[in-house]
Amino acid sequence: MSDTPFLTPHFWLLLVLYPGLAGAIYFHIKLKKHVAAGSIEVGALKRFELGWVLAISIPCIALWLLAMSGPTPSLDPFAWTAPQKWIALGVVAICWVLLLVWVWLGGGAALLSRYLSMASPRWQSVLSPAWIRIVTTLLVAAGVCSVLQRVHASSPEV
Repeated sequence: MSDTPFLTPHFWLLLVLYPGLAGAIYFHIKLKKHVAAGSIEVGALKRFELGWVLAISIPCIALWLLAMSGPTPSLDPFAWTAPQKWIALGVVAICWVLLLVWVWLGGGAALLSRYLSMASPRWQSVLSPAWIRIVTTLLVAAGVCSVLQRVHASSPEV
């Protein structure tokens, strides 16, 4: 990913637009026929769309504010100054924990399985709640391993 003058300071805001807002619009377009058929309630779809936007936007805006508060905006939180870097890692860790709790304990896997299957019927066979839980856990574990590797690599040798 190149550090263009526009992308560097505004990368986190672009994430709000593309996966956040565009993702909610995608679900709205794909699932409105299911609302018309009565298989999804309008209120349930609106709550899902709002939750989608907020779950992506809030951490991205927080990371954007942290990036902009340092001496030089960067896409890499490990390049940020000490307070911003550790706050950013805390934001990411909180997001991962909340995602795992929602998927494993809060019914998120079943909800994602249902809505993703309706939005993309050809993937219905692999989008079971169990599969959503497994993939989510693997992705979070990969993220944790990556962060731990970066923290270990940036720590001074003893």
